[in-house]
Amino acid sequence: MMRLRGRRLAVAIGAMGMMLGAIAAPAARSQEPAFMTDPLSVELDTALLSPEVVLQADGPIMRHDTISQQDITAPSLWWANEQFGGKLVNSWLAYSGTDGNLRRVDMVVNQQVWSLYTYFERYGFVTQMGTAAWDYRYNMRIFNRDRELLAAYMCEPGTVASIVDTQPASSPPCEVTFYVCESLETVISQPQTDAPRRIDYCREDEASGGAARDPNPFGEP
Repeated sequence: MMRLRGRRLAVAIGAMGMMLGAIAAPAARSQEPAFMTDPLSVELDTALLSPEVVLQADGPIMRHDTISQQDITAPSLWWANEQFGGKLVNSWLAYSGTDGNLRRVDMVVNQQVWSLYTYFERYGFVTQMGTAAWDYRYNMRIFNRDRELLAAYMCEPGTVASIVDTQPASSPPCEVTFYVCESLETVISQPQTDAPRRIDYCREDEASGGAARDPNPFGEP
């Protein structure tokens, strides 16, 4: 009788554990949509940017200087970086997602060089680098050294968790978002004048599908 009760108790405890696990699982998965809708919800880990911190190529987190002895370290963003002169990007961290972190690339750029770029040059940079990262199924966030989020290239939430399928998507539903309010000066060709005009744009100035959503990016301040 005691053995029978012991077995019943073990079965009951096992069933309760499965129920608790089922309840806890959705809570863990819910972090991903939160990050997708608010990339600011996860801060940049600047400690990992230090060369003194050793990150292995087969580990869950890699840095731009992580070297693989077997193959090209993925994601490989060097070619895309060189298209912009190789001076804008300082470093990046790539999270594979195998340790529970959201699969992404956190890139740090030179703020001085970034400030010299026009709105459309920045958009071209974010789109090209984001596309290169998404070829490996990584979303991308772009920061300055002060840990301010400058821009993000985020793709459809449902495909971010898939770390097995690494084939490039034919047409991923991705979105470019700029953050941090700034003012730019640019020369706009007009019959009347070529004087610079100031353009103001603020956080969540979004664009997707290769076209800016701002209906009047050169509007009067």
